[in-house]
Amino acid sequence: MPERYVLGYVCGETVSSMWVDCLIKIMGRDMCPILRVFSGSPIHGARDEVVKGFLGGKYSDTLVMVDTDIIFEPEHVDALLAHDRPIVSGVYPSTASWSPAAEIILEGCGFMAVKKEVFEAVGEYPFAPIIMKDGHASGEDVGFRVKARLAGYDTYVDDDIRVGHIKSIHLRLPTNLGGPIQREGRYDQYAKEYGDGQAKGNKDAKGHEEGFKGVLEDGNFWTP
Repeated sequence: MPERYVLGYVCGETVSSMWVDCLIKIMGRDMCPILRVFSGSPIHGARDEVVKGFLGGKYSDTLVMVDTDIIFEPEHVDALLAHDRPIVSGVYPSTASWSPAAEIILEGCGFMAVKKEVFEAVGEYPFAPIIMKDGHASGEDVGFRVKARLAGYDTYVDDDIRVGHIKSIHLRLPTNLGGPIQREGRYDQYAKEYGDGQAKGNKDAKGHEEGFKGVLEDGNFWTP
């Protein structure tokens, strides 16, 4: 029986033990093929190498891309695949500065399933950034979403597929020793489930196909 999907990820020098636990769970259940690329700079090049390996092999027609700072369960992968759409994404929190009251929900490229036909339609270097009108380059996630939409593929976002996002915080002692003492340490901030009311921006996004709809109409992007 052919595999249902291929799991692809970009790996740095180290990954969290929590993420390794997630990988062990999914591999122990599904024994799916793994496409791993060691990251360098830039990240979009490593993502493109994962896609290149996917298209060049005799695999399933679905690539599940999971970042190594995403905490997920096998059931989350099942939920992605159950939609059977060209691009399906879950959501996860992302903050520049961690705070329980500052959770921002993202549907980036950290946890998504993409059909082979999408990559074939987008063409070479699917994750290469695009150039905005102000001359700055976009992130690789925006680059992929825009190119996919130009090829006729919007992103289907299910905000009931909520996975965790590992965040590390480094706390330091104050330079003024007379000031209040703070703990020094480094630890992971993550959550596996998010209650009702915590999702922002995509609160009513279940079943929608907005994705990056409108991104080409609002004038913020320039495409050749």
